[in-house]
Amino acid sequence: MFMSMLLALALTLSAAADASAQPGTTPTQSPDYRLGPADGLAVAVLGLVEYTQPPNTPWLDVVVSNSGKVHLPFIGALNVNDLTVNELQAQIAAKFRDLGLMTQPQVSVRVTEYRARTIYILGEIQQPGQYFMRENMYLADLLGLSLGWPTDGIGYLYRRGPAETGAGGDAGTPLLPGETAVTEAIPIDFHELAIGNRPDLNVKLEGGDVFYVPYNRPRFFYATGEVGSPGAFELPPARQLMVSQAISVAGGPTRTAKMSKGILLRFEPDGGRRELALDFDAILRGRKADFAIQENDIIFIPGSNFKTLGYGLLGIVPALALRW
Repeated sequence: MFMSMLLALALTLSAAADASAQPGTTPTQSPDYRLGPADGLAVAVLGLVEYTQPPNTPWLDVVVSNSGKVHLPFIGALNVNDLTVNELQAQIAAKFRDLGLMTQPQVSVRVTEYRARTIYILGEIQQPGQYFMRENMYLADLLGLSLGWPTDGIGYLYRRGPAETGAGGDAGTPLLPGETAVTEAIPIDFHELAIGNRPDLNVKLEGGDVFYVPYNRPRFFYATGEVGSPGAFELPPARQLMVSQAISVAGGPTRTAKMSKGILLRFEPDGGRRELALDFDAILRGRKADFAIQENDIIFIPGSNFKTLGYGLLGIVPALALRW
């Protein structure tokens, strides 16, 4: 529900003025800006009353449709998608000349609402907000504008496309010009992006993209008994931690550890628990398969001073009480 509310907020913001945008992100008229769906335009043709609005406003307000078109008097439908303002002015003037309506048309176009190239970043990030995409922009660029990103965990890039009838409400509800809906969710592994292993994760952004960085709640496992540093340890947010690695994180086995007699205590979602034999020695020698640690797992490595699992758990009971 919370995620839906965040997305709904981001999609709604595209229809509002950017009064709350971060400093330096408010758009200004740019000759390089490429028009797209939902952009608002003011079009003026000198001498034509059809291109004015009451009370004598010397331009006509239009909105670019989902298909990238605008409807103009005398011209009809005109595809403006991916055009600059100067290119659109030239096309409108050429249409008037081709139709024999004017020999030297004086056309002026300006962008009144930048909606097609607005992108958003939300969630657990230093500077969330609304950003204006002036040119080719990639995910790493957006994360840089918002002052960095986590080195672990998963973020989600929500990509929008033309909304189908009823996508934003009840079936059959008429759609507004430029209305869009989320059509794709792309998971982004921050660790892989940060170390450069997955250049494909540095996605080229599109207008209307929403990048959400969820709050990554810390997850813990526990190690006790004959290990160097018994206690609670945080699991990596988006990667598996194997048993052999977990014991190393806990300081490794001590000299008196009975490595072949380990036990892994695992709690089930229904509240039950299982005790799994843990032959750490066989795992290290490759005779048994290594396996992944899960949240709240407890590793117990006995030694000459530990007679039971229960006695070994006493060393981490206070930590468990704090975490749970």
